Amino acid sequence: MITVNIGRTFLKAYNKKYIKKLTAKEFFEQEFLEVFFNHPKYLMSGGNSPLENPKIKWKKGERPNKANRAERIKKTIEKINSNAFDASVAIGFPASEEKEFAPTSGLVTNITNQYIVDDKYLSWIGSGLSVGVAGGLSILFDQSDILLKTFEGWKVYRKFLNDPTLEKLAGNKITSWNGQWLSYAFSKKYRDTFDYGYLNELGFFKLDKTTLVINTVKWSKLFFNLSRQFPKDTYTGYVFSFGQMNKTFGFLPFKFQQAQKPIFFYKKLFGENAAIHDATVYEELFGLKFHQACKLGAIGLQALQPEKLFEDIAKDRKLDLIKFRTYKIWLLAMINKEDTLQLTSEIAEILHSFEKGSKGTDRKNLIEKKILQSAKRLFLEHWEEVVKQTLPEEKLKLKEISDKIFFMTNEEFGYFIVLLKLDYRYQEK
Repeated sequence: MITVNIGRTFLKAYNKKYIKKLTAKEFFEQEFLEVFFNHPKYLMSGGNSPLENPKIKWKKGERPNKANRAERIKKTIEKINSNAFDASVAIGFPASEEKEFAPTSGLVTNITNQYIVDDKYLSWIGSGLSVGVAGGLSILFDQSDILLKTFEGWKVYRKFLNDPTLEKLAGNKITSWNGQWLSYAFSKKYRDTFDYGYLNELGFFKLDKTTLVINTVKWSKLFFNLSRQFPKDTYTGYVFSFGQMNKTFGFLPFKFQQAQKPIFFYKKLFGENAAIHDATVYEELFGLKFHQACKLGAIGLQALQPEKLFEDIAKDRKLDLIKFRTYKIWLLAMINKEDTLQLTSEIAEILHSFEKGSKGTDRKNLIEKKILQSAKRLFLEHWEEVVKQTLPEEKLKLKEISDKIFFMTNEEFGYFIVLLKLDYRYQEK
């Protein structure tokens, strides 16, 4: 049960940072319960434990009073200290069945493990560190700095939940909160002093009918902000979701160093000021849906593919400036050759001039139906038609372009031709 390991990593880092020697039980009772459950609104659901059972009718405005909370907490601790090792006393453990895991179990294994009471406390702590992202999935990072920074946000969420002016703020949303907080805490917009208004401007919250809910952060935005803190690192994250149907994507490497490549190209092409100014927009544009990104087996540059890129280009949709730039730099990053920076723009200009040099539609058809739709071999054959019909003083330049394309791998050419279509159509418009 991964939540146990996450809780253990965190507690070790916590004791070291704050110069303490708390056991899992002591931290659970002194810190965790107080911030998560000993209030009218919880930070997260109590699951199948006595904290939540008998069920609390949150949607109808029911909230446990002080005496009721004390009773629930007492029974939960008693049950954790018992011989039970199931989902009613430990987060991420199997539901209580003697032979098989129940359909509602998650994060479980059929490998025999020996657990102790402390592990049950650790599972709660680890679960409270889950980082939610848009799409209903969560990530558990087994990395001290990330876990400690996530922990710092717990009390902020608690402070907002206890604020009488924020009565509409929803409880039980710690995973969504953790995602927003972690992204913010490692971003350039982080402040030591802030308020609800500032976080609201950054997109933390939205009003859903009569409830103020916490937006789940897009994974690409979180990825970029974590990469600023860990620009050379790859960390493993465990990706999963709890719900009516539990899902597990397993352990995936998050290659934070690969986030630097598109940012490098953005600065190179459009300037550092533009890279900073446009960041809020392009961080949202980058990235497949997270469940699709997970299927790639690693979270890195390939997963940052803008979701609508190929569809927008195929349907010749109008692009605003930042979207055009975002699509261009991702394709350049995938080709990963600096000498390609201006190549497609240069070829696009040549093709436009070539097309204008004829009154008929022959050249236009050659470009749009053959050159921009071809595999590498066919592209080079059709490109020769352009070379033949070009002025003698320009032939050498066009031959040099042929050589550059010839030495591209098929994968590089696949990204190159899409990038060329993008540049050609953008210049055309």
